Amino acid sequence: MKVIVVTSPGGPDVLKEIEVPEPELKDDGVLIKVAATALNEPDLTARTRSLPPMQREYLGLECAGTIVKVGKDVQRWKVGQEVCAVLSGGGYAEMVAVQEGLVFPIPKSISVEEAASFPQVACSVWAALFTEDKLSSEYWLPAGRNSRLIAGETILVHGGSGGIGSFAIQLAKARGVKC
Repeated sequence: MKVIVVTSPGGPDVLKEIEVPEPELKDDGVLIKVAATALNEPDLTARTRSLPPMQREYLGLECAGTIVKVGKDVQRWKVGQEVCAVLSGGGYAEMVAVQEGLVFPIPKSISVEEAASFPQVACSVWAALFTEDKLSSEYWLPAGRNSRLIAGETILVHGGSGGIGSFAIQLAKARGVKC
């Protein structure tokens, strides 16, 4: 399969297409034929090496495409389903193997291309606003509460015009939070 790799630190001209073996599918994973991927800041910094060297083999932290294989323990997903996924790398490849819990259905209201930009932002916002952080919950979440932000509360989002900020505002409003 083909994958885009970084040949040396620099601009877009250091990206090169190479042939590599298809990724190994684990029992709890799915193999996705990538139709679209997204460009994220960590990929840009990895390419320019303005941060320490990449800790992942390939660029691409999210993708959308079609499931072509499923692991033997996978129950939720089927071959042929269009999905998007959050990745630890590999979105710049033709195929990517992903643990089934990191795969999401593509909302009917968006295209496959649009869905490729959805997983990183959605997971970041959801984790930051609505999931319990075991470490901090010991200190500030009221007893019996399992979410940081609930309907009726108010949130101030700094940088609400960016990807994370604008998604946070939309998701908070959808959950009944005042923005």
